[in-house]
Amino acid sequence: MLGAGETCLNHVFIPVDVLLSLPMFLRLYIAFRYLILHSAKFQDPGTKAMAGFNQVTVDFPFVVRSQLNERPLFIVTVSTAVLWLIMAWMLTQCERYCHPDDRSSYRHIGDFIWFEVVTFFSIGYGDVQVKTYCGRALAILTGIIGTMMSSLLIALVGRMMQLSLSERRVNQVIAESQLTTRYKNSAARVLQNTWRVIKQKRLVGAAEDNSSRPSLMRLRLGQRNFLRAITQ
Repeated sequence: MLGAGETCLNHVFIPVDVLLSLPMFLRLYIAFRYLILHSAKFQDPGTKAMAGFNQVTVDFPFVVRSQLNERPLFIVTVSTAVLWLIMAWMLTQCERYCHPDDRSSYRHIGDFIWFEVVTFFSIGYGDVQVKTYCGRALAILTGIIGTMMSSLLIALVGRMMQLSLSERRVNQVIAESQLTTRYKNSAARVLQNTWRVIKQKRLVGAAEDNSSRPSLMRLRLGQRNFLRAITQ
């Protein structure tokens, strides 16, 4: 790591072969394309026939999206780990020429793996710094890719937390069962209070003037309970 007073030279000569070696990792696209295009899903005649009926082209982007839909966390995790290792190696090649006295061991690749992780997640502790324009460009690229991958990861996790169709049906059946039980209990309370109100009305009608007051109070109480049972 850089000390408190260490700075990089204003002009650092980086050999051309080092700069030309950085884009060589783009050839990994060929390896991934070979693995995907030779997958069972791509070569299955039934898949191609079904895709043709639905006017869907079974090509490289389709297979990638299909794999990402089936195994999202595995694909994202492996891609992120490979990206960290590749970018850390590139940063090591760029930044070692900032310190000509110790080009071989001044920057261990583990430091730049740590730098990639904190830059990828937009943390940026600042304990490991890049000084060359090459390193800064790679750091900016890491931040952009990290933002995109973080958004993709959030979307994938949110989709995985959603209930499946069968699980939603189970919850719907449980909710309907609970609602049916509540309706039955409410209907029973309404019938009970209706019977009590009718009973108290008969008692009030049959009672004499002196004894009708308690029955009238019980009738009013029964009516309030009846209205409460309806509203509940």
